[in-house]
Amino acid sequence: MGALIIIVIWIIISIVFFVILYTVIQSAMDNTKMASNIQELRDHFVGLKQEESLLSKDGPIVEVGSNEEGEDCPACGNKVTLNEFMCPVCELKLRD
Repeated sequence: MGALIIIVIWIIISIVFFVILYTVIQSAMDNTKMASNIQELRDHFVGLKQEESLLSKDGPIVEVGSNEEGEDCPACGNKVTLNEFMCPVCELKLRD
């Protein structure tokens, strides 16, 4: 009779352990999905902001001046001068 009680208690503890383990794993998987969804939304809004700046009244700036040196913005490919701190099209901070 004593051995039967020990086996029943062991089974109950095992079931509780696996239910808790399942809940923790499920929660971690949900957080991963949530994180990926948040990243997807962030990428979507950043893309909309870039499209909006490309369609602004001024339009994309292709060249600032013929006698000034420049380079391409790493984010949008727009030509920016070396003395600019921020890209005028996508507003990427180019230097501190």
